[in-house]
Amino acid sequence: MATEKMAAAASMILPRSFSSGSLNLDLEDMGERSVPSGASELSIPAPSLACTSLTSSESGRLRPPATSGMTAPAPASGRRRRSKFQRPLTQGYAMVYVGGMSSEASSPHIGRDSHLFGPGPKRILALSGGGVRGALSVAFLERIEQLLDQKHGKEVRLGDHFDLIGGTSTGALIAGALAMGYRTAQIKDFYVEHAQSVFRRRSWNLPILQSKFDDDGLRQQIEGVLGDRQLGSDDLITGFALVTKRLDTGSVWTLSNNPRAPYWESGEGYIGNRHFPLSNLVRASTAAPHFFDPELLPILPTPEPDAAPAALGIEPNRQGLFVDGGVSPYNNPSLALLQLVSLKAHGLNWALTPDQLTITSIGTGSFRPRLSLDSLGVGRNARLAFHALMSMMADSEKQALTLLQWLGETAQPWVIDSEIGTLADDAPPGGKLFRFQRYDVKLEPEWLAAELGMEPSPADLAAWRRIDDPGSVKAMFEMGVAAAQRQVRPEDWI
Repeated sequence: MATEKMAAAASMILPRSFSSGSLNLDLEDMGERSVPSGASELSIPAPSLACTSLTSSESGRLRPPATSGMTAPAPASGRRRRSKFQRPLTQGYAMVYVGGMSSEASSPHIGRDSHLFGPGPKRILALSGGGVRGALSVAFLERIEQLLDQKHGKEVRLGDHFDLIGGTSTGALIAGALAMGYRTAQIKDFYVEHAQSVFRRRSWNLPILQSKFDDDGLRQQIEGVLGDRQLGSDDLITGFALVTKRLDTGSVWTLSNNPRAPYWESGEGYIGNRHFPLSNLVRASTAAPHFFDPELLPILPTPEPDAAPAALGIEPNRQGLFVDGGVSPYNNPSLALLQLVSLKAHGLNWALTPDQLTITSIGTGSFRPRLSLDSLGVGRNARLAFHALMSMMADSEKQALTLLQWLGETAQPWVIDSEIGTLADDAPPGGKLFRFQRYDVKLEPEWLAAELGMEPSPADLAAWRRIDDPGSVKAMFEMGVAAAQRQVRPEDWI
């Protein structure tokens, strides 16, 4: 019955281009990630798999910086950290493909597998993108963590409570840290102490030809959190997913540590998802156009030097160009995560009823991007283009919230707009599919005054709405603390 309900709802809510769940499954990607069935086994030279940004030859380095504010948890028992003199994994890993499977042995993933495949009700945590406004999300997470600590009488990791934690852009970084067992206090310190180094302008910049920020600071901080682990690491204690956009094929990738997912293991002609370095995936998800350079990730292995590429059926271009997942329909990744756990292609098949699935979605502040024609001035066309992009992202967030509140049983629904209200009295054919709750702040003067008693100046409000102003981190966190006290209730996500 749940499958029939989801099928009926999916036919109405999912665009055809995303009907496969958008995990490397569109025809373009399948063509680039496969070779003819008659292709021979090949051995991959280790130096062929460096992950880089578009402009940095050093970006494959994944050694955590000594100055990082977050120290990655110790690897699981039986595994040793690399010496700093060893070659980072992203500069190459050698495997031999046998029968389409990697010969690399995998260690137990007790935590991950109990969350993804164990019985009982499931909980999803979805974290939106938003740059430095991610500090707002951390405040909501801190409140959830505090309430769990009180309930259990001890410190609880959110990675132990939620069965799947996924994010887009800054939400992907937070999700990765939580899935590795970090407490929210450590993540808060990351935003407060290191936002300045992440959003560091280039010493000189050509606005049209170069990104606004030097990505070295961002990369170093991500590496400090995630180290040299790969997506298949057993240091991830629960299900983890992120969203990024592959720009060269125009496809959205939702990558997870689900071992039943398509392309998980390496095959004859493509690199398995489990081998992608976490740091590079998160870097890809945070590569906001204009702000940071895109990320290049190897998709196809390099054949042996004396092999003829044409004979192996491998295209010359073996790298994918990835940018921020926020430019996809999934800046709020909730719908992408819902597809991940419910569509048959992904092999999870979680039950879709309100008593079996709960989705907790946390935002980074929302507002309606208005435009005054008098403010355009010089560079009118460029300003219009940028505003149109920002408006499209806001529209995607609104559409996601509309569908989630329609499909889900929502205790504290948001007003979508004056036309359709909260959708509290609406439901898809067959009834609600899950429990849903969205925590967020509206960065609108009227809402801030009514809900939080705040009356910001126009200058402060403008700064809070930016995703790249490190000076607003403290204010965003404090705003999130106040909002979380009013919004977060244990009965909505336990």
